[in-house]
Amino acid sequence: MPWRKYESKQGKYGPVYNIAKGVSVRRDARAKWTLFVESATDRMNRTIGCGREALVKAIKAGEEIASNPRGIEPINGVDDPPEGASLRFKAFSKQWFEANCKRWEPFTAQRYEEILRLYIWPADMFSKPIDKISRKEIKQHLRSVYKKRSPATVKAVHGVISGVYEEAIDDEIIGANPAR
Repeated sequence: MPWRKYESKQGKYGPVYNIAKGVSVRRDARAKWTLFVESATDRMNRTIGCGREALVKAIKAGEEIASNPRGIEPINGVDDPPEGASLRFKAFSKQWFEANCKRWEPFTAQRYEEILRLYIWPADMFSKPIDKISRKEIKQHLRSVYKKRSPATVKAVHGVISGVYEEAIDDEIIGANPAR
C-alpha cells in the first residue's frame, strides 16, 4: 500500500499525498485521483481514475517522475489510450456515467441512464470516435429528437451530451466541446 509511505494532508476534496517536491496526488471535485507535477518551468496534471487501484497507479507514476533526474516527462501507462486509437463516444459516455452517478441524486442518475439508453446510444453517430463527431451532427440529432419529444427532453439530451464532452475535455481526450 504505497500511500502509507507518505504523510497526507486534508485537501478540499480529500487526502493530498506529497510524493516529492512538486509532485503530489490528490482527489479532484469528481472524486478522481489526479497526479500533479510542478517544476520551475512546467506544470502538468493527469487524471488517473477512481478507487484504490487508481490511487496506487497515481502514486507509482508520481514516484517514477520524482526519481527521474531529467524532470517532467509524459506519464506512460496511466489511462492513456493506445497510440492511434480513438475512444468511442459510447464507451466514454459509459465511463462518464459510472464515474459520476454516485454523486447525483438517484432520480438524476436514473434519468441520465435513460437518456443515454433511449436517445443517445441507439444513434449511429455515437458509435464513432468521440473526436470525430461534429457540431452539425449533434444539432441534427437534437432536431430529430425534438420531432418526437418535448423541448425539455431535448434540453436534457443536450445536457448529457455536453456533460460527456466536458469530461472528455477535462481528461484531455479532446480540445473542444462540439455540443456547446
